[in-house]
Amino acid sequence: MQNIRREAQSQDRKIKRAVACMLSVAMAAIIFWGIALENKAENEMQDMTIADSIRAAGDTLSASADPTKFTGTSAHQESKGYVQELSDLFSGEDDENEDWEDYEQPPKSLRVVTSAPESRTKVVEREEVIEHEVQERKTSLLKEGVTKVIQEGSDGKRKVTIEKLIVDGEVRRETVLEEEILKQPVTEIILVGASGQEAAISPLQFDVELDENGIPVEYSSVLTNQVSTGYNLGSKAMGASGQGLSAGYVAVHPGEIPYGTKLYITSADNSFVYGFAIAADTGLGLLGNQIDVDLYYDTYLESCLHGKRNVNIYIL
Repeated sequence: MQNIRREAQSQDRKIKRAVACMLSVAMAAIIFWGIALENKAENEMQDMTIADSIRAAGDTLSASADPTKFTGTSAHQESKGYVQELSDLFSGEDDENEDWEDYEQPPKSLRVVTSAPESRTKVVEREEVIEHEVQERKTSLLKEGVTKVIQEGSDGKRKVTIEKLIVDGEVRRETVLEEEILKQPVTEIILVGASGQEAAISPLQFDVELDENGIPVEYSSVLTNQVSTGYNLGSKAMGASGQGLSAGYVAVHPGEIPYGTKLYITSADNSFVYGFAIAADTGLGLLGNQIDVDLYYDTYLESCLHGKRNVNIYIL
């Protein structure tokens, strides 16, 4: 049984070797046949004229010529040459005698063309807050260091019309076209207690020197221990002299102190200082023989803080 198996295996190997030899012979024959055909084609091409070769390649002659003596180039060859020139141009393989400095732009420079940015304008309206100011006033109506708010502050409001320049979706510029005040802000006024000339109520200033006690160095006369009263008649109030009645202007007895007279008013101990003033009005309480004085204030609360005080009136 083993002998039969060995005999079958031996026969199988022989068959495989025979098939391999036959395939090798067939491949060799095919290769030899291909080489022979290629040599035959080359011989035939050598026997053809240049013109016949061009026509056989499917090209047309670029000029009429004797097919047996043609020395020109075909359209196909010309196009290949042009493509080669372009390739050399952009690959940097330029002629050694070519001077690229004579060109306005080197051949390797490529212009990057970008699309123009998208821009537009947009007009919008918005409301803005106008912050109120805070003003501190030193005053002799309060003791030093004491503060009191005499006018509450509040913010204002305005409407603003704006033109926006938008480039590629981004706001590049804002231009204010118009502003409209919707609400005026109100200044907050805080009184701060102080002493001396810096705490004077009147904003008026004359070219008059004061001594270390706050008394004018030069004056024509002085009325001592006079009763003073604080008044506020509003921003549009006018005195008998035609002068507006705000801080710095006072009402006196016109028979004793004529309108327009310059004064300096302070308490005897200089703890209260009204300061420089001008006689501009006559008070009803001043029509008798008494020379009391009415002192005007910018706010009603200040006039209330003044109440009644005894003062000295220096006539300058």
